[in-house]
Amino acid sequence: MKVILLNVFGGPANQQDILDRFDRMPEVLNWQSIPANAVRPPFSVFIVSRADVNELANRLHTLFPSLVFCMSDLIAHHFNGWLPAEIADFVNSPRSSGRWEAMDPNFVLKGPPTQKY
Repeated sequence: MKVILLNVFGGPANQQDILDRFDRMPEVLNWQSIPANAVRPPFSVFIVSRADVNELANRLHTLFPSLVFCMSDLIAHHFNGWLPAEIADFVNSPRSSGRWEAMDPNFVLKGPPTQKY
C-alpha cells in the first residue's frame, strides 16, 4: 500500500464528486481530505492505494478531463509540513478502510477486482 497526495487546483468537479468516485474504485483503499468540507477547489486528498501514482492520475484525468490537479507519492516518515495529527498518522501508517476486503475476503490475496468505469 502506498499513500498518494492529490492536490486539486481547479475544474468543474467538486470535492464530493471526486470522493464519491474514489469510493467506487477498488484501487483506492482509503482516503482523507483537507479541508474535509471543501466544496470547490483548492483541496487535497490523501489516498491509500495499491495503484501507482501514474495509474491513478490517468484514471482521474479520464473521469474528470478538465480537472487541474497534481498527484505525488508520499513516503512515510519522509515528508514535512504542519498537518493535523490524524493526517500525519494516516500517511505514516497507511491502512485500508476495510471496505473492499469486507466485500471479498480474498481481496488482499488477489488484489483489486477488474472493473470498468
